[in-house]
Amino acid sequence: GRLIKNLPVKAASEEEGDAEDAGLRESQDLQDLGEGEAAASPEQRLQRSESVSFDDAAFSAECKLVTAKRVVPGALHIHGGRVYFSGKVQEHSNLFGKGTPDPSFGKTKRLCIEVSEIREIHFMRYMLEHSACEIFLQHRGVFLAFQSREEMKRAVKRITVLGPSILVVSRRKRLALAELYSSQWRKGDLSNFN
Repeated sequence: GRLIKNLPVKAASEEEGDAEDAGLRESQDLQDLGEGEAAASPEQRLQRSESVSFDDAAFSAECKLVTAKRVVPGALHIHGGRVYFSGKVQEHSNLFGKGTPDPSFGKTKRLCIEVSEIREIHFMRYMLEHSACEIFLQHRGVFLAFQSREEMKRAVKRITVLGPSILVVSRRKRLALAELYSSQWRKGDLSNFN
């Protein structure tokens, strides 16, 4: 894996105001961790993970950061309890019309997320492929599209090894939670403001 240096500690980008865009959701592969696994140290959980090997220094994967305004190709790096994304805005994003160059062309988009700030990771679809995930923090989400489903699963596995309290939500679990919340709302146990 490659190691990134000189990245900011908090989430930052050279473009302010980008709202992350949600996509279609799909997948059912990573299951909840058992209580015995949740109590294990990250090193023990990493050793137990079958068929997944990681470099001691860092984990890297090519991916795209998908926002409401543009898709930024780049690379995801996981190292030292942080998730880093770094990529350059492409010249044509078709946001401003076909053939019109993006005003942010050439700018570097950087993102740094503390693993301890991640609450949930949802498996998603991007361009009709099951190769994306959405990382939810306290007040926002980050949508990442990977080149393959296996790359996405390796990245999610690495993040959950570093943060055992992160909830990984598959399609089946999401449907069950939606039904549970709907029934609680109908009974009055849950309000629109919870």
